[in-house]
Amino acid sequence: PTGAPLGTIDEPGAKAVIERVGCGQCHGYVKKVVGPPMKRINDKYKGDWECVALRLTTTKTHKEEGVTAELKKNEFKLIADYVATRNR
Repeated sequence: PTGAPLGTIDEPGAKAVIERVGCGQCHGYVKKVVGPPMKRINDKYKGDWECVALRLTTTKTHKEEGVTAELKKNEFKLIADYVATRNR
């Protein structure tokens, strides 16, 4: 895994971006809303933010919902790092 060591990510910045683009509308932390819960994503990728970022940029639903277009390049890593390393 290539995720950032715990405590080294910009958690407030990641939360702000997640709120701005509306990730919570489709992803709960524990419960499935529309997409998989963030905890399941965390468990699946085990700290590998690169895989999470790839999903953010290539998933058809993210593109259709405008998520991909709203995110700046550095924000993909910010969100992916946060999701991939949260509660680890």
